[in-house]
Amino acid sequence: MTDPQVLADVGPVPDHETLIEIPEDVLKFYVRRYQQQKEGNN
Repeated sequence: MTDPQVLADVGPVPDHETLIEIPEDVLKFYVRRYQQQKEGNN
């Protein structure tokens, strides 16, 4: 993440850490997959 406004909103980030942006559709994909796995284990 290099957007100055986003970095300002987040606050200080240690030099040894990096921020990344994960697209919403990727998060939704993993939520669905996690829910399917939980349903399969019940």
